[in-house]
Amino acid sequence: MLAQADKSNTTVITYKHDYFEKVRTFLTENAIHPTSKNPLNKDCKLIRDALQQCNIIFSKNQIRKWTQNTQRHLD
Repeated sequence: MLAQADKSNTTVITYKHDYFEKVRTFLTENAIHPTSKNPLNKDCKLIRDALQQCNIIFSKNQIRKWTQNTQRHLD
């Protein structure tokens, strides 16, 4: 498989098994675990509320477009 190197703009070739093992090791060593809900939803709501208060600067269509895109990707 092809993957981008961590610290440079270089592409490396590696076996899928090795890559996935490296990811599993990283997740385990750093005690990373899945969350029960998306932590960004709260921030998106705050941003959406702030944009709606700026209706003089931004049109309703702009605000709707921006907030719909965030919700679609986060749910």
